[in-house]
Amino acid sequence: MDWAAACNWQAWRTAHYNSYTGVAGLQSQNRLVFCADLLDVGRPMAMYSLRNIFQVTAAMTAVVGMAAVATVGYLFAVEDYVTQPGSPAYYLGISSLIRDLQVPDFAQGREYFGSVGDGNKAPQSQLSFKVPPEAVTAVWDQMNLQLQALNVQPVGTGPDAQATSNMHAVSPGLREAAYTSKTHDLVLLATYEDSDAGTPSIRFEITHFD
Repeated sequence: MDWAAACNWQAWRTAHYNSYTGVAGLQSQNRLVFCADLLDVGRPMAMYSLRNIFQVTAAMTAVVGMAAVATVGYLFAVEDYVTQPGSPAYYLGISSLIRDLQVPDFAQGREYFGSVGDGNKAPQSQLSFKVPPEAVTAVWDQMNLQLQALNVQPVGTGPDAQATSNMHAVSPGLREAAYTSKTHDLVLLATYEDSDAGTPSIRFEITHFD
C-alpha cells in the first residue's frame, strides 16, 4: 500500500473539512502526526523485507551450488550411472543433446545412461527405449530428423569402431547410423533386438560421445 499517498489524501480531506466546519487545527495536526509515524514504521519494514529476500536467495543459491558439487563428485566416483529426468545427475551428467530428444509416447523402458569416461573410453550420454517391431521404421525416421535438427549431420552407416567399443550392447545391432557435430562430437543411432516378457521388441539407443 502507498502510505504516503494515503496520508496526503487524508490530510487534504481533513484540511478542507476543517475550513468548512471551523474545527480547530488540532485535529488536522494529529492526523499529520499519525501519518508521519505510519510512514516511519513502513520504511524499516520494507527494508527488513528486502533484506530477508536477499538472505533467503543467497542461502538457496549456496544450497544449490553445494548440491551441484556433490552430484559432480558422485558422478566421477561411480563413473557409470543410470538416471531419470528430474534428478541432479540427469541435468549434470546427461548432455543437452540427449536431453532434448523427444521419445514416442508409446515407447517403453525409457532410460538414460551416462559415463564420465575412463582411459580409452570417451565420456558419453545415452538414451534408450523400446518400441514394437512394426513401429521401427517410423521411429527411426523421427529420431534421424530430430538429430539433424539438433545440428548433427550423418557421416555414414554401419558400425563405428570408436562407438562400438563404448556401447554396452548385449545383442547384435540391427541398424546403425553415425553423426557428427561441428565440435566433432560423435553421435550413434542404433537398434537392437529385445523383448518384453517374451514379446519381441526393438531397442533404440542414441549415444552421444563427447
